[in-house]
Amino acid sequence: MTNTYRNLIRFSTLLQYKTLFPISIFLLAISLSIILLRGESSRLQTVHALHEMTGALPADWPFEPLVHKNLNMLEGTTDTVLSIVEIVKRGDSLSRIFKRHGISRHDLANLLASNKKSKQLRYLKPMQKITLKVKNGHLVRLQIQLTSLNSAIFNLTESGDYTFLQETLTPQVQLAAVRTTINRSLYLDGKSIGLSDKTLMQLTSIFAWDIDFSQDIRAGDTFSLIYEVLLHEGGMLREGRILAAEFTNRGQTIRAILNIDDLGHESYFSGNGNAMHKAFLRNPVHFSRISSKFDLNRKHPVLNKIRAHKGVDYAAPSGTEIKSTADGKISFLGTKGGYGNTIEIEHGGKYSTLYAHLSKFSKRLKIGALVKQGEVIGEVGQSGLATGPHLHYEFRINGLHINPLTVKLPQARSIEPRYLRQFKNQSTLLGNMLTSMSKSSVIKTSDKLQPANHREILDLYQEK
Repeated sequence: MTNTYRNLIRFSTLLQYKTLFPISIFLLAISLSIILLRGESSRLQTVHALHEMTGALPADWPFEPLVHKNLNMLEGTTDTVLSIVEIVKRGDSLSRIFKRHGISRHDLANLLASNKKSKQLRYLKPMQKITLKVKNGHLVRLQIQLTSLNSAIFNLTESGDYTFLQETLTPQVQLAAVRTTINRSLYLDGKSIGLSDKTLMQLTSIFAWDIDFSQDIRAGDTFSLIYEVLLHEGGMLREGRILAAEFTNRGQTIRAILNIDDLGHESYFSGNGNAMHKAFLRNPVHFSRISSKFDLNRKHPVLNKIRAHKGVDYAAPSGTEIKSTADGKISFLGTKGGYGNTIEIEHGGKYSTLYAHLSKFSKRLKIGALVKQGEVIGEVGQSGLATGPHLHYEFRINGLHINPLTVKLPQARSIEPRYLRQFKNQSTLLGNMLTSMSKSSVIKTSDKLQPANHREILDLYQEK
């Protein structure tokens, strides 16, 4: 019984071995076949890629192509230099711009530390144009536009530092002329004929001593301009200087001609040689409106009782720049009762001015500091007793309050005798142009001006 049982066990084991062994061999063969097929496929892909790279080699080339073992043959080279153009947005910094394009933070630190001129990169301005050259995530060149004519360029060197180069364009200068009638506002009508904000600000600055642009402008007033246009490679860079201007306000025509002295100082004079620049500006705030005039019997809007209003109120948005109306010295800077934040300026001898309800003062100001005419001294606000944002402006002569809108300002000086002959030549040429423009109904009159006159005028001014 025992021998029989042992024989059965042996037979069963042998039968199991003979059945499973062929199956195992079969499965092993299939696995090896799959591995070999995958290897062949990979080899064929590599050979195909190598063929693309070396197909131009002669058939008898004696060497195998040397390929780095970690090179992905299907992705190609990574040495491409990318060119990126960025227009700076409000709140942008160089760090944010680098992060947006995946540029190394180490490059940023190296750029800012390698050159003293790179300090200007810390203070970007909205609408500045920045061109970046990037290779493998690293900065190799940065160009930033400082003005329409000037750019700063930083190039990567072999040592890993960045060198500085300033590029200045030499523009072609042409003359342009425009004339228009004011129907809506000086700003809107000026923009409608293609004038930039900068040129409109130039225009108001030229006539600021004779015209109060906050209250004197009327529908039907006209102005004409002859100004420079700066071009480069056929494209316009920007508008340049106003060479001559004529403004007709309430039927009175005022003309201004640019003169440049031997030191390069630019000044505007009337046709007979009197300076447009006078001792005081008529208006301390650009493009504002008068909300309350000089009135010794005015009812105060906050106190609700009769209280003399010894100045003029100019309504303007909070933050609008306030300018000193004349050269002078700060005599008071601080808070002054119902005036709120206040500045008082003495203008030598008998004249003084006061600016009240400011939201902030210019940082550099202090009592005793000297200021220039047109210098920004603070910003419009509504500090003190004020119902809304505005500037309260007072004008005093020997301590007596005078209406700023009607006071007769000190006489302008005349042009120096040594410049008079040259100025008369400029005045005659430009004056004749302005006269011909005033007889034309054409808005843009550049094509009406004689090319010979263009060249003659430009030669007179470009000698400077």
